[in-house]
Amino acid sequence: MHGSHAWRERLAARVRAVGARSEGHFPALDALRALAISLVFANHAAGEFGRADAGDLPHALARVLTMGWAGVDLFFVLSGFLIGRQLWSELHTTGRIDVPAFWLRRGLRIWPLYFTFVVLMALVHADQPLRAALPDALFYSNYVQGQVSGGWSLSTEEQFYIVVPLLLLALVRPLGARGAAVAIVALLAAMPLSRWLALSAAGWPALEQSAITTTIYTPIHTHADGLLVGVLIAWAWVHGGLRSASLRDRRVQVVLLLAVVAAATLRAVQNDLYSFLALALVFGVAVVVGLVGGASVQRVCRPRAFAVVARLSFGMYLNHELLLVTLGPAVFDTLAPLGTGAAFVAGSTVLYALSAAIAAATNVFIEQPGLEWRDRWIEARRESRSAAMTTSGAERGPPVGSTQAHLYSPSGPGRPDR
Repeated sequence: MHGSHAWRERLAARVRAVGARSEGHFPALDALRALAISLVFANHAAGEFGRADAGDLPHALARVLTMGWAGVDLFFVLSGFLIGRQLWSELHTTGRIDVPAFWLRRGLRIWPLYFTFVVLMALVHADQPLRAALPDALFYSNYVQGQVSGGWSLSTEEQFYIVVPLLLLALVRPLGARGAAVAIVALLAAMPLSRWLALSAAGWPALEQSAITTTIYTPIHTHADGLLVGVLIAWAWVHGGLRSASLRDRRVQVVLLLAVVAAATLRAVQNDLYSFLALALVFGVAVVVGLVGGASVQRVCRPRAFAVVARLSFGMYLNHELLLVTLGPAVFDTLAPLGTGAAFVAGSTVLYALSAAIAAATNVFIEQPGLEWRDRWIEARRESRSAAMTTSGAERGPPVGSTQAHLYSPSGPGRPDR
């Protein structure tokens, strides 16, 4: 009976956590994450509406909705900032990065729910050979199409998690933090060149637009602009004074204006080569405004709905396309008597709410248990190392000026993006 009561209490706590605001998060970043998943959802909902018999959306509206693919780039900028902030802070505090611990922290955040969907999609596609699941299972579906809808971007993020701590260590040791940031700027500037090389090898400029998209949209080496911009914003937060800046600061205003002008100019010059970079700059501006916008910006973004959708965005990203494919046409057809526009809005709202409900369930029963296990592992590891350091110090005594006591301190303020 006691065990049953404890389980119910734990379950109730997990349910409450779905609606709680996360410590260390800016409301504006939660709002941006909610916007990102909503953009992606709207894009795919428009596609499924086109498969239904509910009528055709007005061309202008359909064109706007198809721009929702850009939500992935917003996710990239947010991930680059949140992960970059952890790593830059750890380097700044300790002079090192505990790379295996970082990999496990990120893995145990992502893997439980992600691999649940890998298995689910393998069952859905049981008629395909088992090797069809390998691109998702081994995180290379950004190069070879897998079975998990949207899995390519999750493969890109996983590759980013593997590479970025090693990259920062390799750059910071010889160049220092400022030199490392300059090197990352150079990598960002090289992204259009990488796209040009990939497209030229495929026969550009004679390629059809669909072939251009296939060539450069999913690979990390041609579509990492947002991640790099996020890492640079994180450097500015930890090392560049952004933490104490505000939108009233002239230097911040100039940088943001230059970023917007550069984005508009690059997109006008050559859309195929520069659109990802332009989007990264625009979304980078949005993230910076969210960080330094002050009380007025945070107040606008404070509604709890943003925090809830932000928390559920990973689950929604995984489940929404399967949900739209299986239920979307039926829902839109049922609502067709309302008229084309109303059928789309009402149907999308129903499906969005259902996606969020499924994500809430998977958050409670899969994601949060994984996070609890991860946090226990981190604490046990910290205690074990602390005990080992204490024993070692008792035997030998700490060297004068030693900073070893800081080596295993938490990385950065709070635990953003748990």
